[in-house]
Amino acid sequence: MLLVADCLGAGGAERQLALLAASLPPDWECRVWSFGDGPFEGILRSRGIVAEVAARGFRLDPRPIVSLHRLIRVWRPDIVHSWGWMSSLACLAVCRLHHVPFVNGGIRTGALPPRRKWVSKLVADRSSCVVANSRAGLAAWKVPPRKGRVVYNGFEFQRLQGLACANTQRDRFQVVMAARMTREKDFPLFCEAARHLDRAEPGRWHFTAIGDGHLRTSLMQNYRDVVASGALELVGFVEEVLPLLARADVGVLLTDSAVAREGCSNAIMEYMACGLPVLCTDGGGNPELVESGRTGLVIPANSLPDLVESLTLLRDDDAVRCRLGEAGARRLLENHSPAAMAEAFTAVYEDVIDRCTCRGGTMTLKHTGSMRQEQCGRSGCAE
Repeated sequence: MLLVADCLGAGGAERQLALLAASLPPDWECRVWSFGDGPFEGILRSRGIVAEVAARGFRLDPRPIVSLHRLIRVWRPDIVHSWGWMSSLACLAVCRLHHVPFVNGGIRTGALPPRRKWVSKLVADRSSCVVANSRAGLAAWKVPPRKGRVVYNGFEFQRLQGLACANTQRDRFQVVMAARMTREKDFPLFCEAARHLDRAEPGRWHFTAIGDGHLRTSLMQNYRDVVASGALELVGFVEEVLPLLARADVGVLLTDSAVAREGCSNAIMEYMACGLPVLCTDGGGNPELVESGRTGLVIPANSLPDLVESLTLLRDDDAVRCRLGEAGARRLLENHSPAAMAEAFTAVYEDVIDRCTCRGGTMTLKHTGSMRQEQCGRSGCAE
């Protein structure tokens, strides 16, 4: 099994890749190859997983593609799984050249990307199989049922070891949102709710925004009055967010529906792991992860009144808040373990491999409802 990534930075997709690589059954030999480095390169190697990085020296540098081609030609993986648009494009070409089954895992959101739509759609249409982390993602990309599979994200429960609630501002209700500060995440609405509630009830609320991105500077300027009052704190990048989340009363994820839709959100899973009731916007994969009224509250996107009303409800009703948080934690434990994710992925891999039969050095691909003959490059072939 070869997992191919765009980079190994501190993102949700990279965390899921590393978790999968460490959770695969022992009879699967796994390697990771990436166009870029990052903190998960060291994490993978510390877990005994071979990780190779072939960074680009310039935008159209062909050397990483040559490196990937050489690895697949020499190592001969039984299957390749990509984790981003760039890695999917590269894998499609190289896997076709070497006749290796290719699983496209580039769908990580609940909508088509605003950029490179036609490239991403073209690659998905020509992949052996397409895996998304939400049903909304497959629907947005119009992946046919015969080719598409859904495997929800897993959560590494070991991250909770030694975690304890240490809320130092119990006189204020603690609201947290952890995400990249980019256009896709509606941090302006989050900050506007902080301003609105602080003016209505001074000294009763504390909003913490965790993350970094190009919007952080403008948020600091536009909401400096709320920061000065102590109702809003804009925390930068944090390598491990769980200690900050454990001090909160509610976890919020707001997405600007005009720009993006979530897939299976890692931030929501982190809120659930900490026992927080989740308050998120509708659209994408959020309703698949959060059942409104049972494990959290799902509200319309871009709506300040709905956000303020829901936050006030959670602040005023301890029973509702605790019930939602406990139900979310149970759902995460039951449905999103690393073992469950690895089992679902290996079932996909085995299905794709089983659809490739080797006869006399020829690989018959039985996807798309038709038969196609290619020269076989799979390891173990009788050729």
